[in-house]
Amino acid sequence: MVAASNPFQPESLPPELTPLMLNVKQVASLLCVSERQVYRMADGGLMPRPLKLGGLNRWPRLSVEAWVNDGAKPVKTPGKRAFSIA
Repeated sequence: MVAASNPFQPESLPPELTPLMLNVKQVASLLCVSERQVYRMADGGLMPRPLKLGGLNRWPRLSVEAWVNDGAKPVKTPGKRAFSIA
């Protein structure tokens, strides 16, 4: 039997190089959904919203992991797509 790998920590990267922030493509891949579905879920309050870093949307890896580990329950913050960090 093969041990299940952690999708949040790629096998090819040591833990200290695992990205702290994920882009929409990475989040979509982890959740097995389309990139558009990630934005729909975030806009609808079904998952954590991304942070706005300049012109980029990024999800903190730890918040996505915690959300999945909690059973992917709605976060109930529908609205704008990203929080802006100035």
